Amino acid sequence: MLTNCELVASYGSLARFRGIQRIHKVGDKTLVGFSGELSDWDYIYESLEQLVNKERCLDDGYTMGAVEFHAYLSRVMYGRRSKFDPLWNQLLVAGFDHSGKPYLGYVDLVGTTYTDTTLATGYGAHLARPLLRKEHRNVRTHPSSNFRFSQLILF
Repeated sequence: MLTNCELVASYGSLARFRGIQRIHKVGDKTLVGFSGELSDWDYIYESLEQLVNKERCLDDGYTMGAVEFHAYLSRVMYGRRSKFDPLWNQLLVAGFDHSGKPYLGYVDLVGTTYTDTTLATGYGAHLARPLLRKEHRNVRTHPSSNFRFSQLILF
């Protein structure tokens, strides 16, 4: 699995904040990345940290994986949209499910969710994703290709 993101946060059209971490580890087997409003991401990340801490305190031997975090984030985003106060972010969840298979999920500000073998947000969703899908098909049909990846995620 390959992840990639930019490190700049914009204020309007001004690239004001540099070195912003847009991919965060959540739990043991999951990465969550975002594009969009930085302050809304802080709220989302705090809620994820509280969820992980609550899960660890239960100490029942069960840990949340990428599938569970994806479902949780979809409910959070949909709930805020239903209150007419959406969180202006696009979120990508990458990790492994409990059987060890790679998992990629997408959630946007209205709670729309889907999974795929390649994901991207922003301009990457419009420009790079079609190329990545094509390359992914080529790798599956021609395994000797130089460009290999099982799943790809762009922010």
